[in-house]
Amino acid sequence: MREVREEHTRQGLHAHLDLARIEREARSCFHRAHALRERFFTFVQCGIGGSALGNVAVHTALPGNRSVLVLDNLDPDSFPTFAQGLDRTFFHVVSKSGETLETLAQFLIVTEVLEGALGPRWREHIVVTTSRRDSALAQVCEQQGIEMLSLEPRLGGRFSYMSPVGLLSLAFAGRDPMALVRGARAAAERCLSERSPALAYALLLQRMLEAGRRIAVFWPYSERLWGLALWWRQLLAESLGKRCDLEGNEVRLGPCPYPALGASDQHSVHQLFMEGPDDKWFTFVELAHYQRRVRVPERYGEHPSFARIGGRELGEIMRAELRGTRHALEQAGRPCAALRLGRLDEETVGALLMTLECVITFAGKLLHVDPYDQPGVEAGKRATRALLEREGEAVTEAQRILSALAPDPGWVFAAGAEPQPPAGAGGAEAESGQAAGRD
Repeated sequence: MREVREEHTRQGLHAHLDLARIEREARSCFHRAHALRERFFTFVQCGIGGSALGNVAVHTALPGNRSVLVLDNLDPDSFPTFAQGLDRTFFHVVSKSGETLETLAQFLIVTEVLEGALGPRWREHIVVTTSRRDSALAQVCEQQGIEMLSLEPRLGGRFSYMSPVGLLSLAFAGRDPMALVRGARAAAERCLSERSPALAYALLLQRMLEAGRRIAVFWPYSERLWGLALWWRQLLAESLGKRCDLEGNEVRLGPCPYPALGASDQHSVHQLFMEGPDDKWFTFVELAHYQRRVRVPERYGEHPSFARIGGRELGEIMRAELRGTRHALEQAGRPCAALRLGRLDEETVGALLMTLECVITFAGKLLHVDPYDQPGVEAGKRATRALLEREGEAVTEAQRILSALAPDPGWVFAAGAEPQPPAGAGGAEAESGQAAGRD
């Protein structure tokens, strides 16, 4: 803990703890968003991974009074057409490297649509945030006169919500970025104190890994916190899933995060959690005060099943389900932890984000790995780029990649046709087709 504080103070490490920068950028985003709200009704965030998941987490938890849409994929069946309302729509394109393939594709689609619909004034509807001014994205922005915002180069994408990456859309939605920063500041002070909740949770994570419990279930009992669970999945997996430690020794460690949603997933995966492999540990996220109060009517009280819930609020029932589920897991010998939140507002969400980021910083120290890099994702990116090249040596590389892919062992389904086994699959059960219908 003291080491982390000194590294940040003296060496400028742990960029997510730079609260002076965060406050400065929050003020800037607040003023910029105020001007945007006078012209635009919809805000579209284009990005993927850390450029999107923090926004999904916060806007799910804190919906505002303006529409914010986060584009975090390239699925053509879900990609918007933007056929209407472009004159009242603003786009924020985020790529830390300025070379992210998915974000570049989004950028090309969005700029073509804007230019075709709005003519010369299309540039007023877009801003780009990136760290690298020598990237392809930044160079095109310079050529086209598109405004750019800077992203702190030392700030990893998955730690970048408290920057223009997330604070601009938060302010546009009518939420208070300064309140979120106040929560983050208070949490940072607690996490760097002698009684650090982040260090306690990081120590628990370390103990669970040492005990062979590699699956970390994160289980909020609030749909407003589901986006947070997805953000935490990325933060935990990319930060701590490492092949080598800081000395270069091969360690192959890291937790496998599993997000679950209460109470829904009591009826999907709880059976596995109770009686399946004993390789998991659980973090329940409890919300003390839900935004709405919905009361169950008192009817048919002659039936105990109805009498039990009649007159109670849904939030009360949700809390009982969380505690009952946790009790059952603990009685079955499954370790559980709990995060308890009072109510969901900007300060609470800012504190929660900062606390979980500090957990990762401490866990990196305890596990002796770098929590800020992600070397394992580069191989897939290189292969994808090669497969999309049209000429040169990369075409040969693409052919090599395709020929090296293992044969697909799965069933092949076609609309209106019976499932067929893959070439080379044998066995009486496969030939008879009985396997495809088994529950």
